[in-house]
Amino acid sequence: MKRYIFAAVSAVVLASAIAPVAKAEPMTANKAMSIVTATQPFNLVGLAYQGHFQDTGIPSYGGLIQAVQSGRVTAEDIVQSAVEQNRLASETLSDRGFIHAVHQHLQDLATRDRS
Repeated sequence: MKRYIFAAVSAVVLASAIAPVAKAEPMTANKAMSIVTATQPFNLVGLAYQGHFQDTGIPSYGGLIQAVQSGRVTAEDIVQSAVEQNRLASETLSDRGFIHAVHQHLQDLATRDRS
């Protein structure tokens, strides 16, 4: 008798767990709804230094420092690369405060390398 009660309860629990899954609709990919994380300027420069933007032409490590020192890579370039990779919202391109903060961190990185 216990076996039948256990089987009946198991069937009810299993049926209630499957029912919502069966009614679920498949999700479709929507490029307009991309997830953008809030990346801080300091972290953005760190990502560039580590090579996360190499596919957009931003060099990494010592190459980044040389490119910043020579003016070949700017804060705007790094912000643009981050927007292209959906790491930042496109509105960040017009945020002068954010771009200035990225610029300051790049300059700190380049200056620290000279020491």
